Amino acid sequence: MNASLDRVLRSVIRPGRYAGGEWNGLSKPWDSVRLRVCLAYPDVYETGACHPGMASLYQSLNQQPDYLAERVYAPWPDVAAALRSSRLPLFSLESRRPLAEFEVLAFFLARGLTYTSFLTMLDLAGVPVHAAERSGRFPLVVGWGEGMLNPEPLADFLDIALAGDPEVLLPHLLAVYGESRTGQDRKEVLRALARLPGVYVPSLFVAEEAGGAPERTQRVLAASLPPVPTRPPVPYLSVAQDRGTLELQQGCDLSCPAFPYGFHVPPSRERTPEEALHGAMELLQSTGFEELVVTGDCLRHVRGLAETVGTIARHCRWTNTGLGISGLRLEDLSLSLVEELAQAERWTLSLGPVAADVGMAKKVETEAIPLLPVLAVAVERGLKTLRLTALLGHPATDSEEWEALPALVGGIRKAAGRNLHLRVRLVPFVPRPQTPLQWAPQVEPGLMNERLPGLKKALARLGAAVSWVDAQAAVIEGALARGDRRLGKVIYAAWASGCTLDTLSESFQAEGWHRAFASLGHSAADYTRARDPSQPLPWRHIDMGLSPERLWEAYQSLHDRKN
Repeated sequence: MNASLDRVLRSVIRPGRYAGGEWNGLSKPWDSVRLRVCLAYPDVYETGACHPGMASLYQSLNQQPDYLAERVYAPWPDVAAALRSSRLPLFSLESRRPLAEFEVLAFFLARGLTYTSFLTMLDLAGVPVHAAERSGRFPLVVGWGEGMLNPEPLADFLDIALAGDPEVLLPHLLAVYGESRTGQDRKEVLRALARLPGVYVPSLFVAEEAGGAPERTQRVLAASLPPVPTRPPVPYLSVAQDRGTLELQQGCDLSCPAFPYGFHVPPSRERTPEEALHGAMELLQSTGFEELVVTGDCLRHVRGLAETVGTIARHCRWTNTGLGISGLRLEDLSLSLVEELAQAERWTLSLGPVAADVGMAKKVETEAIPLLPVLAVAVERGLKTLRLTALLGHPATDSEEWEALPALVGGIRKAAGRNLHLRVRLVPFVPRPQTPLQWAPQVEPGLMNERLPGLKKALARLGAAVSWVDAQAAVIEGALARGDRRLGKVIYAAWASGCTLDTLSESFQAEGWHRAFASLGHSAADYTRARDPSQPLPWRHIDMGLSPERLWEAYQSLHDRKN
């Protein structure tokens, strides 16, 4: 197979995407382990190669003597076509083994727009895309990631969805799978796996009353964050995030004002300062990255954040490494944090997501949120780039957000001066399951597209480099995020019509998705409108530790603050 693959790869664009052999890549002897897992990222190599979650699971599994973990990413259309015409299966990077030879395919599924690429990868691997068509000779298809907050749209395709930390759940699953898969049919194996905490088997949920799956699947988290992935594979190609990532914190408390803005489920967990510094030092030493980004779901929860960042900044200065920080809201930026960040030779800030409204703009203007004077000091101390993510159509805002955001950016520009490189990313808000806004409506794309051109022009006049997420893509994302099992047929129809690599603007086919919805008697709007709180939610059996009553109270509180 390798000779045939070599011929294929010599004729495609950027063959380095499929070559493997990266610095820090791991390749265990195939026959030296009990079970083999391929970690699959259903997006292109440039997007997934530096993903910290993939690196963490890759490191965790390969440290265990009984298992090996290899990687695969969604191929570009030229490679997909070449594999099909040559009748070659999709293969892993490390050993070039066909995916069907692995015992487990573990797909990172964070976004609905990766679901058609997920099907493409299964199809190219020669693995039936529908779980019901897989016999015991096929790999177990497992999903993990934020998309498993609601796995129901993928119920037709997944054997298993993991609720919680994969570094904890997957080794337990592999241990039971290794013992149970011999001499039992696939359904009996799945029944055995369904008894594990945090393991959800969609095919058994319909048989719940007959004793198949447990009533609710409880999320399982490690007591502390998984160890920092200090030796991630280093791409030889230029990728989207060509830098090291140090995650200081995960999760967001229900009472935190940032919680409704995203989909970060409690509790908040953080690293100790010693673990953070040691992780940063090892990561930079083992990779040679010229930039390190310190990030978290909501860094306001990190105790002693400024001191921890300062220690890392001093190490970055010593190693001539750039430093960035992401996961801060506007009100979290402080003079003490700026002073610590400025100890690095080069540094950047990423703020948001922010749902800009008149109230927010006034708080910044009156220094109730002292963002502007702090930014003025930051520029004096060497800040060159500021990135701001703005959510459009958030339920806590109103139509005035279209004027409030330019006012906010104008204030930033006035305080920071013309030398600051200001980048603003406009993202239509997508309500997520397991958050207070799981009942909220999503703004129609027509209204978004009507107002977006004027907003982009206003921001560009202020000297901001503006990027944005397509409103139609956000609608499909929103429908898939809060969908039910009926969407499995829609996903399949969209994929069969040619939709794949939907995360890329040049590949996304809005018309293909809307035709798929219509052909099955649905529309995306059926899933993006406001939800009736008296009706059960499709993901009610996935227990992330928050009762619907508490989430509804938080939603009502947010609605009351708006009014």
